[in-house]
Amino acid sequence: MKYLLYIFSWVWIITIAGFGLIVQANEINKYHLELAIRCAKNNIKVGDEIPIVFTIINKGKSVYSYDQREYDRSGRLWEYKLVAREGNGTVVPDPRENYVEGLGGGLSSGRGMIRTGESFTKTIALNRWALINRPGVYTVTGTYYYADEDTNSKQIEGIVRMKEIPINSPPIKIAVKPRSSLAMGRYIKALIRQLGEVKPSQKWEVVKQREAILSKLAYTCDNRIVPTLIELMYKNYHNNEVFTAREAFLCYLPCDEKVKQDVLKVAKTCGLAPGLQTVLEEFRCDEEDFKEIIKISLASNDLDIMGEGIKASQDHPDDVYMSALISIATDPNMLSRNKPFHSIERVWAIYAIAYNRTDEGVLALKTLLNDTDEYIRKTTAEAIQVAYKRHPVYPKYPDDEYTAKLVIEAMDFNNPKQIPMIAEILRSRTEESVKAIEALLQNPDLDISIAETDAGVKIIRDFLRNPNKNVRDMVSNIIRVVYKRHPGRPLRDNDFGEEFRKNPEERKRRF
Repeated sequence: MKYLLYIFSWVWIITIAGFGLIVQANEINKYHLELAIRCAKNNIKVGDEIPIVFTIINKGKSVYSYDQREYDRSGRLWEYKLVAREGNGTVVPDPRENYVEGLGGGLSSGRGMIRTGESFTKTIALNRWALINRPGVYTVTGTYYYADEDTNSKQIEGIVRMKEIPINSPPIKIAVKPRSSLAMGRYIKALIRQLGEVKPSQKWEVVKQREAILSKLAYTCDNRIVPTLIELMYKNYHNNEVFTAREAFLCYLPCDEKVKQDVLKVAKTCGLAPGLQTVLEEFRCDEEDFKEIIKISLASNDLDIMGEGIKASQDHPDDVYMSALISIATDPNMLSRNKPFHSIERVWAIYAIAYNRTDEGVLALKTLLNDTDEYIRKTTAEAIQVAYKRHPVYPKYPDDEYTAKLVIEAMDFNNPKQIPMIAEILRSRTEESVKAIEALLQNPDLDISIAETDAGVKIIRDFLRNPNKNVRDMVSNIIRVVYKRHPGRPLRDNDFGEEFRKNPEERKRRF
């Protein structure tokens, strides 16, 4: 399974609850939009970018307004979707099938408007939706989504519930011709040459030009692009390039043992380049490899590499890093790429210390709580609070009255607060109930006796058995977020005062 890159977080749940959940719905297309797609390229060969032009036509009487977005940080514009099928009807795998995107969003060129009979177009690479790495004739269907306010939902001040309206296109056929290994090699060299001709710059038009070439390299699905990807990740010209290079590893290249060893060799020599941690995790590198690489990274004079090592030490904690982390966290002269602002490396190191408890680390955090710098004192306090939250302590007994209130809200699909209510049901279970819910996540048809006495377990069980796949997926994702097992050693209750720990009674008052 591909590495779950952008793992859901509690922040994600709160954000969705605050701004409105976009939900699948079989709604009336009130704008009477129609969608047609076509391929903008002829003589397509394996490894080529396959541009599909979406044409959205307004056949209704109302003016349709849309966001003219140019990109999304998640890597795909949610408004546009493509599905490709082989000649026998088999769906071509989505390269991002197991790639959790998390929050997106990106630059917009403002709002566009089309009146009756007017249309607008958008070109999307089929390769972003279908892993086409062999010749054949493919049937392609497009979907355009627009979001509309769900006026049937419960109205809560400051929260807007949205619904997602899909518009499907008639299918088209695309022929993809074979390309020999020799021809593919020449094509890759030509793309690398183009990349070299576009000199790195922070100018947006240059960033997008280089990113487009990198994407074309990824679409070749050929391991010969690996040296170029590694080189770009270490040079770290722009985080868009790092994102695209990492995506090539995670979504388009096979997990080849030779590639794994090549990447490991570089990492053990140079440390972690930005984005390389997730690539090594995709290769299922063992903890001894990570230990060696993180130690090298923490000792690096390159702030990018040092920073990646600090962040990796949070996900792959080991007491052996503590001395280096404390040295970084307590160094008032630590350089920052953002002078005169505070060093982000110090901040990451403080969090890394809090996430893996040692006696030495606790003493360092207590010292930092009395630092002369107010920002460092505040950062340390926040890191301690977050560290306590990462390893929740479940109640010994369920609060039936509290659970009953949460269940009423969680069952209301028109309630914009439904998601945080489901999350709170999960967080307020006993340890026995948590184990039962985790078992139901693996097999919702299990006969769980505790569901008859714990209303919280019962509603989660019923959600997981819901005939609507969207409901099942939503609740499954929330369970994975809330019950995520974090690495590292938790702080002890007596390490820091009560003010740093979450008070369950305060949480109840909030809900």
